[in-house]
Amino acid sequence: MPRDLPGFPGALEIYHVGASDFFLDYSAGVKLTAAQQATLNGIKGQSLADLGAAQREIDQAEQELWMLTGSDQPDAMLLATKVRDIERLKGDQRIAFIRSVGEAARVLTDDQRAALLGTAAPAATQLNAPPGSAGAVSPQGEMGSPNPKAGMGDASMGRMGGGTPPAAESKNSGMGDM
Repeated sequence: MPRDLPGFPGALEIYHVGASDFFLDYSAGVKLTAAQQATLNGIKGQSLADLGAAQREIDQAEQELWMLTGSDQPDAMLLATKVRDIERLKGDQRIAFIRSVGEAARVLTDDQRAALLGTAAPAATQLNAPPGSAGAVSPQGEMGSPNPKAGMGDASMGRMGGGTPPAAESKNSGMGDM
């Protein structure tokens, strides 16, 4: 995995803007070409596929944790290892999403990125986030989501004592969480 993320000097928060829909929700405002739209749709599709595959791994690990915590004599070392594995998988999933948004930002021209962020010449106006997109960033650095159940949040701690096993819940995350 490459160490560097694409950087765009002067384009603060470009990753935040792109997190909602890989810049496709700004298509008309920044005048994306058909080729740019196709490329962004490809990046988005691959990212969603990768997120889904990663989520299946997380769900499997959650199911294994569920089984470990269901034991009449749980092994603390196995539990700790499994929890760390789950958190590593979640972190890897999140980093992969951020990388995908960076690749999408590379598709835009400097002028398009400036228009998105309102940093172009004085005659340019800043584009507002479309309704339902990830506009604000929480104090924890997470993007907002129009779907409160979307994202990569974890409810497993609330399930530790019983209830629905992880496999019975859908945790296929949407875009928007970084």
